[in-house]
Amino acid sequence: FFAHNTTFIHIKNTLTKKLLEVPQFRKRYRELLEEFLDSLFTIENLKPKIFTLTESIRPYLLLNDSEQYEQFDQEKNIILTFITQRARYLKSQLLTL
Repeated sequence: FFAHNTTFIHIKNTLTKKLLEVPQFRKRYRELLEEFLDSLFTIENLKPKIFTLTESIRPYLLLNDSEQYEQFDQEKNIILTFITQRARYLKSQLLTL
């Protein structure tokens, strides 16, 4: 628990834990994370990059096993689902900061 707040945040990194005990750093950390989640870590931002990368890798699957195409093509959706779920989780955790 933090002395200035009754919120519990599970942090493994000692430096991060110490920094978040300082109200100004804690506030700035939250602001930066919110900005990151609203701008860079979004489906809109990452989807084109994911599709470009997977399409650049896809032709090389034929060299190994053409049956891998179907499974590989599903990976894009798995990654996008992860991004959505992770962003939702992180935003919910920001409420505790």
